[in-house]
Amino acid sequence: MPHEMHIGLIGGIGPAATDFYYRRLIATFAARQASLELTIVHADTPTLLRNLTSNDQEAQVAIYSRLTKRLVSASADCVVVTSIAGHFCIKAFEAESPLPVVNLLTEVTRAVESRGLKRLGILGTRTVMETRFYGGITSATVLPPAGSELDDVHNAYSSMATAGTVTQAQRRIFDTACERLIQEQGAEAIMLGGTDLALAFKEETSEFPLVDCAGIHVDAIAKLARPQNRKREAARRPPPSVSNRPRPLSLRRTVLHHLGNRRVELRHLLISPHRHANVLRPFRPPVPRQHNFLRRHRRPNLCPGEALH
Repeated sequence: MPHEMHIGLIGGIGPAATDFYYRRLIATFAARQASLELTIVHADTPTLLRNLTSNDQEAQVAIYSRLTKRLVSASADCVVVTSIAGHFCIKAFEAESPLPVVNLLTEVTRAVESRGLKRLGILGTRTVMETRFYGGITSATVLPPAGSELDDVHNAYSSMATAGTVTQAQRRIFDTACERLIQEQGAEAIMLGGTDLALAFKEETSEFPLVDCAGIHVDAIAKLARPQNRKREAARRPPPSVSNRPRPLSLRRTVLHHLGNRRVELRHLLISPHRHANVLRPFRPPVPRQHNFLRRHRRPNLCPGEALH
């Protein structure tokens, strides 16, 4: 089997969405007889929802970055956030992530444009609905449920995502909202603006057209994982800017950085250590290596408190 991209998933937000991504990736890779390299790390749904409600992007990005470092340790080649609600801070995360991010918003935007849809109803969390999919769809009008129905959809979705199961009452809320979006607001299709909505809707059995955002995302990941597509995507991706690229510090620059206010006083001692070979560092006690150094230079009685000159 050809070697394909090692995919890193930030899962758990929520459990059903993680299961959907996992099963669909397995089926896709099995269908093309390719090996699936996959690592999943767990994020917490209630924490995500709290950060989403308060728009605390910094806190959520810190969580994503910590989890992505685990994926780096597992040799993953990319990172995927398996939650549309979790994309509220995706731009900030892309700037911080040590791995390339497969952005769901970008992939869904491309799919909507290719289908030529002009009016889309949307279900999901309150933030996703009120911001009309974070303002990411520019080729179509995005229509959220009206009035108190938006709150009902949000509450039903949040409960479903946290539990990982859907109830009949929650199904009725979603179905009623979809019917009104199509009949009263003229939506051509319903955008599943929450990855956990895979629990309530299936494209093959739905009575109305769907834009399955999670399915679009998974298919884009699987396509990107092909070796030839990885090379093409890497060639298209602009190189990181010099300002964002970490600059390795030389030993001399590292020492000067940690000296702080003493760098002016001690800089001349560090530029050429061979000219001041018998100088003991005054800012920490001598260690055995320094004692050996002093004996070798015939200064056995030099103590840490002795003046430099």
